[in-house]
Amino acid sequence: MEDSNIHKVIEFTKRHNIQSVHLNGHGESTIAPRWTEIAQEFLKSGFHLTITTNLAKKYTSDEIETLAQFEQLDISLETIDLKTLQQLRRKADIRQILHNIHMIRARALELGCPTPRIVWGSIIAAETVEHFPKLVAMAIECRINHWHIQSLTKMDEIEGALNLNPILSLEGEVFLEAVQHLNEALSLARKHQLSFHFQGSMAEDLMAKAREILTSRQSQASCRPGGPKAIRKSVIKADDSCMPADAILYGSGTPKGYTRDCTDPWSFMMLESNQQVSCCCFGQKPLGTLKLGQSIEEVFNAPRANNLRNSLLTGELDSICANCSYRTLVPVDKFHKKISHEFRVTTSLNGNAHAH
Repeated sequence: MEDSNIHKVIEFTKRHNIQSVHLNGHGESTIAPRWTEIAQEFLKSGFHLTITTNLAKKYTSDEIETLAQFEQLDISLETIDLKTLQQLRRKADIRQILHNIHMIRARALELGCPTPRIVWGSIIAAETVEHFPKLVAMAIECRINHWHIQSLTKMDEIEGALNLNPILSLEGEVFLEAVQHLNEALSLARKHQLSFHFQGSMAEDLMAKAREILTSRQSQASCRPGGPKAIRKSVIKADDSCMPADAILYGSGTPKGYTRDCTDPWSFMMLESNQQVSCCCFGQKPLGTLKLGQSIEEVFNAPRANNLRNSLLTGELDSICANCSYRTLVPVDKFHKKISHEFRVTTSLNGNAHAH
């Protein structure tokens, strides 16, 4: 990223009283050129920084010192098994990751600053869920602050790699066994007070499919001698996700009167190294490209950005928003109230929005 654009972002965040900035690269953030210099520019300006990283490389003392000054480290990790992790995360080694965590915490103590909040983010997939109980046990032992269970966005398969498949693609007993692994991990997290949450409506989707399979099994068993078998109870609970009470599952389509519970076009901006500005990391096209002499506000409030906001306000979603697994569906009128309250925006039911 060009220095001029780094300074544009810093000035933009100051003008709008933004206090937190998330640094992230496509791939591993800490192998990007000059990443420590960029981070230090934001740190010197007083911003609270978060970074998404595998935290798997051997860091220099300067890199450790930079990471020690971050407010939060989001570490991508699905397993502590050496072989599986190397297949998933390009030869990452759990021993190096844990060493880095301790080195960063120790350096923060030396510097006299708060130790970073550490979050482990795990993609739940058919191939990873069996590793979750041991992963959670390690998280508890290492005093990890939070566990984020993320949905899988299916990408093109890579030859020779461990390619992941959605857990919901499993059927019957194989699916129930996968859910049992997850239940073991969740029970352990609750017992030892490791906070966690599911992305989107994943918890509800898993419960719905498990109920369907178990109900079918019970129905079949009731026709046999000996009566119905007991249905195993799941410890996946509705409050494991951040879904509003009147939200519906994303797999149910987009019924009239509903929209995505997504405030990103108002609250989230991503400036990429190629100068493209986006407000979505799920699949929406960039809002535009930041050109020489152009302000970030011009791109962030371009026609494409306003059209995207209006589509959310009306519920007239394009295919990308309609099929998004990151945000749940909520009533349009409730979403209007949320936007008005959080962003001081006056909305009308025809989708028009007026900023104050």
